[in-house]
Amino acid sequence: AMKSLAKCFQSYQETKSISLKEIQRHELCKDLVVWGYANVDAPLSLEIAIEQLHTTRTSLSQGCKETMGIGPMEILRYIRLEHVYKALTSSKIRKQLNLQKVEEIREHYSFMSRGNFAGTYKIYFEESPKKTLMKSENN
Repeated sequence: AMKSLAKCFQSYQETKSISLKEIQRHELCKDLVVWGYANVDAPLSLEIAIEQLHTTRTSLSQGCKETMGIGPMEILRYIRLEHVYKALTSSKIRKQLNLQKVEEIREHYSFMSRGNFAGTYKIYFEESPKKTLMKSENN
């Protein structure tokens, strides 16, 4: 227990040396992730996220870059890619969403460009979306 308490104070001391603006930007990034998961079915829009989080594009972008090393839209895309993957691997989810084809799932999660979607998906999951779907149908 003593070690856990010591870690709390150590992290507090480390946080104390970071400027308040930087801490707030990092919190914005966390808020974006929460918002992204809560709004995964909504149209993908950075402007809406900025409005909902009551922030500016610059603050959100800086917070995301400082915290995760990527921009806010990339974070939102990865969240949606995870949902696409879950839908492609689960017939139950596909049935709930009333979506069966890769194209339907891609569009449902606001990926408009077929080519960009397939390329990004393959980089992230190391296989094509169609292959993921085929594997789940064979199980």
